[in-house]
Amino acid sequence: MLSLHRLYKNGDLWHESTRLGRDDIPFIRFLLDEAHTWMIEQEGGITPDVEVAE
Repeated sequence: MLSLHRLYKNGDLWHESTRLGRDDIPFIRFLLDEAHTWMIEQEGGITPDVEVAE
């Protein structure tokens, strides 16, 4: 199960929200991909190698 929460600071107080803005999506997508890869590796699974075009 997965839950996304965003922490932000308003003045001196920290707040938590589950709402994400449009500009958050590319970064969240990257983080989810990294988290997925890490989880597969921890379970001993094999992840396919991805060739990077030069």
